[in-house]
Amino acid sequence: MFLVNFSVFAQENLSPHNLFYHCKSTTKSDFLNEGDFGAALLNENSDEVIAQIGNDNKNPTSYKSGSVIFSFVGDIPILDPGVVKDRSGIQICSSIFEGLVKYDKSSFQIVPAIAHKWVNQDNRIWTFYLKQNVKFHDGTICDSSSIKFNFDRQLEPSHPFSKPSYGFFSSMRSLFGVYGEEILKTEAPLPDKFRVILKDPDALFLNKLAHISASIVSPSAVKKYNNLFGENPVGTGAYRFAEWRKPGRIILTANSSQNLFYLNRIIYDTYLDIDSCARQLARGNIDIAADLQIKHAKSSGAARNITFTTSKTFDQCFLLFNCKNRDLRSREIRKAISHLINRKELALLFDGELSPSFIYAPLSDFSGDKGIDFSIEKAEALLKTNSNYSNRTLNLIYSSEVSFIQDPQAFADKIKFYLTQGGIKINLRQLSAEDYHREMSNGNYDMAVYVNSDISGDSNINLRFLWSSRAIKYGKNFSFYSNNLIDELLKKTENMSSASERLLIYRKIDSVLLSDMPAVPLFYCYQSVAYNKNVSNIKFHPSGIINMSEVRLQF
Repeated sequence: MFLVNFSVFAQENLSPHNLFYHCKSTTKSDFLNEGDFGAALLNENSDEVIAQIGNDNKNPTSYKSGSVIFSFVGDIPILDPGVVKDRSGIQICSSIFEGLVKYDKSSFQIVPAIAHKWVNQDNRIWTFYLKQNVKFHDGTICDSSSIKFNFDRQLEPSHPFSKPSYGFFSSMRSLFGVYGEEILKTEAPLPDKFRVILKDPDALFLNKLAHISASIVSPSAVKKYNNLFGENPVGTGAYRFAEWRKPGRIILTANSSQNLFYLNRIIYDTYLDIDSCARQLARGNIDIAADLQIKHAKSSGAARNITFTTSKTFDQCFLLFNCKNRDLRSREIRKAISHLINRKELALLFDGELSPSFIYAPLSDFSGDKGIDFSIEKAEALLKTNSNYSNRTLNLIYSSEVSFIQDPQAFADKIKFYLTQGGIKINLRQLSAEDYHREMSNGNYDMAVYVNSDISGDSNINLRFLWSSRAIKYGKNFSFYSNNLIDELLKKTENMSSASERLLIYRKIDSVLLSDMPAVPLFYCYQSVAYNKNVSNIKFHPSGIINMSEVRLQF
């Protein structure tokens, strides 16, 4: 027997623990011609691969010889954290990028990231002290001028790189506006010191900076790639972008400067449908499959060989109303529609995927039931007494890639069934993710199935994205709903250091939204992941992200 290098799974998209099962036809010369990516033990008298070993079995970093294939259904999104919209994009970007601060591994507690400490004066002037010798994946230094470039890029409309062709910085601008609204200015007085001066005190400023949209990108890479940066992302995170194999494969490799993780490569693959994904998992061609339910694994024969982890998330599904619509301007009509939806029955039909939701502020009262009851009689009464209702056909749009809903068509069909029972005429429109977001942003819809995945450590951020007036201007409030009282209450919470005091305000906001009904809260989503039994330490963060730098392979 003899040792040879192996990287064949780099080309065949196989994990090292799958190598034994998939490479018996691979010749020794194939292995000898490949690069340095671990070692394989071959039989000297045949081409059979007998076993595999890591590069170093003396310490935990031997796990770095591992590689995993992580799959999800849908298209690969643009990988610019300032514009990323969906869960898969957030998952990938969380491995590539860091912000000044971040959430702890298992909670919403704020911990250092690029900044190792910070001080503030009256929650208004925030000074961050940066770690020494932090480098972007392209080798350039991440200093205070780099941080300022990032804030300028997103918050200064005249900045030369403020308008990438692939998206809009709606998250940061919904939080802060542009310079002069919430943030008066930013400063880089020293290479390791960055300062933000706010217009008003904000006790939640660090929570906002922990949002994925506040991640720091390489200024050099933005200048180099410009409108192609979203396909060539460069950050300071645990993994660096290596390759995008169109149409649906992203390859990340370990950022060796950090040396704190167990995988040296992550391959993100996409599939057109969940059944195809399940079949590939059953065949051992996938290590981790996002949003795969046990029922899909059973149908593919994979259930015996894989492990499932399911977590109830704060990601929330709404039936969103376009409040500019002439029929839907009336809250009585919106309430009538809400009475037509039988959430509990719908949850049973989609068993294991959904948990009924009755509130708007997901972090304020996770199990609250405010009594949006199912009642065709109440709905009919509200519709009959409202002279503004024209009984025209309403367009209900949904994405073919709705997060967490395995069968978007069946889900939308059921919503239509409920509404037609009350006399609401519905035209369903299934759209690609790109077309869906464009129609939502332009207001070219009447109702929409919408999943909010912008979950952060405080309800202020989630509520601000969905229901604040500023978010209409900057493209996150797709319902075009506004209420000055909501804006005032959200502003009030930013002056409160006490979480319990903020909670009281969030419940008041929830009551206002329940009365105005800009959307029907439908469900909290269950996030699930299925994975090969050789994969371990997969854990969901409360934000719904899996920390891939903690994932391990057991050889």
